[in-house]
Amino acid sequence: MIVDNIEFPDAGPNRGKGFWLRAEVLLASHRKLGDDHSLTDRKKFESEFGLSPNDDRTRSFELLTGLKQEKSFRFLLLGDTREGDTSQYALRPFLVALKPDFLIINGDIAYPAGRDSDYKEGFFQPNSGLNLPIWATPGNHEYYSPNGGWEFFETFCSNTDHNDLWKTHKLKYVQQPGSFWELTDPTGVFPFSVIGLDTGKKGGLDGDTTQLAWFEKRLMLAEADGRKVLVLFHIPALTAGETVSTAKGVRLVTLHGLLAKFDCVHAVVCGHVHNYQRYTPQQFRKFLDAYSPDTAAEHRSLPHYFICGSGGAGVEAPPGDPSQYKFQVADIFPSIREWKDHVERLEAQASAVQQRSLIDRISDAYNSVSDALTADDEEVKNAVLQAVGANDGLRYDEDLPNLFSFLFVDVSPTKMEIRPVLVKSLRDVIYAHLPPDQEVEIFDESNYPKTMTEGQRQAFWDRIDDQRPAGTYLIRGQ
Repeated sequence: MIVDNIEFPDAGPNRGKGFWLRAEVLLASHRKLGDDHSLTDRKKFESEFGLSPNDDRTRSFELLTGLKQEKSFRFLLLGDTREGDTSQYALRPFLVALKPDFLIINGDIAYPAGRDSDYKEGFFQPNSGLNLPIWATPGNHEYYSPNGGWEFFETFCSNTDHNDLWKTHKLKYVQQPGSFWELTDPTGVFPFSVIGLDTGKKGGLDGDTTQLAWFEKRLMLAEADGRKVLVLFHIPALTAGETVSTAKGVRLVTLHGLLAKFDCVHAVVCGHVHNYQRYTPQQFRKFLDAYSPDTAAEHRSLPHYFICGSGGAGVEAPPGDPSQYKFQVADIFPSIREWKDHVERLEAQASAVQQRSLIDRISDAYNSVSDALTADDEEVKNAVLQAVGANDGLRYDEDLPNLFSFLFVDVSPTKMEIRPVLVKSLRDVIYAHLPPDQEVEIFDESNYPKTMTEGQRQAFWDRIDDQRPAGTYLIRGQ
């Protein structure tokens, strides 16, 4: 597929055009309707894979960086990566150009249902050749697997299973101690910790007393040691200015009470929602005042709250008018204006093929029988499927490589710097030095930004900020 004169690789045999029209895909992606057995399944898998007891889930950053007492290291934090089509492959130049030491994927790694084929086409193939360690937290879709999420543990937590896949795709395998874990520096040179949690199939972490007790203990130790903590989990409670709720009320209240209980927690990052949102500590306090008032009143320091779930999945529009949200969002990407610009561009692409109303084109796309179409009609169908797939959340086709986000995290002994990367045009950032009519191939790294001097790196960030400035958030060391 070629977009903006960028040639993307063919999607896997089970991906690409018509993927979201397949009955088995739609069924697999809606297993959320069943009961949530993720807690009992997780404990069963941990026993099966011989994973560490709860007190031994902490690992050193050195295990992933391979560095000893270095001045700094960096990692990329992505959420909802798992499409296995152009919208995911579009991130690859950034994963190479920014030279991270490792990646963390914050849930929904393998779409639609965390099966072996989903990991191969939505995780291994798009990341092939990065030669990096990758850790992850499970998202809800990992637990949609017919095996209840077993494949996540097989991929990230096994001593032997899937090691050949990691080697074949030139990725570094570093075994995780489970679906929730802590990364830190036992030497104290880097006074920070990153804690990943498992919110399960439906955000039922509040019922997981074992994991919550482990989490509270880790926060107590971090506070005593003077370490600052970045907390990751997939399903948020505060999102789109409202709250993600269940019939029994707002979920994850106990978890969020713990986040507020300890001053060592400086930032929280979730995924699940396919756009970027940021809430200030003041707005997080308002959320706690509404749902956990005793906790909110206790502490002066509260974290920034990020949602970053468009790291390869089809991006979603901002729901409604952000100015009317119950809890005011400090930043949202795409904004309403950015979303409208995006949709207008996609509709223009479809209209350029044949001048008819969008409704007519959609009708043709979904009511026509593919093998009975003329060549012109097939071209219309493909153009409309691209537009519809990327602009209204249905995602029936390959998503176009636009409007994605992730977090760049730079760690030194004195600070942890979190920098949101919000991209509206892959071409304008990665290939800005090339003529717009020059065709390039996404896996051809000769056109990527090379190992950069400080000045070149600043110019690279300037191009990103020119598209969509997002600020930088510092967690200072001791």
